[in-house]
Amino acid sequence: MTVLLPTTVSHEGVKASYKIGVLEAKMPKLMKDDRKKVDMEFH
Repeated sequence: MTVLLPTTVSHEGVKASYKIGVLEAKMPKLMKDDRKKVDMEFH
């Protein structure tokens, strides 16, 4: 079985458990570093 997720997840920190016929999976979102470097000059 394949499940498509709406966002990218990190491979680290994935946890899963199976109890009484229920599979619970926890996957942390992969955080993008959206910061940009801006060069500024002060006079």
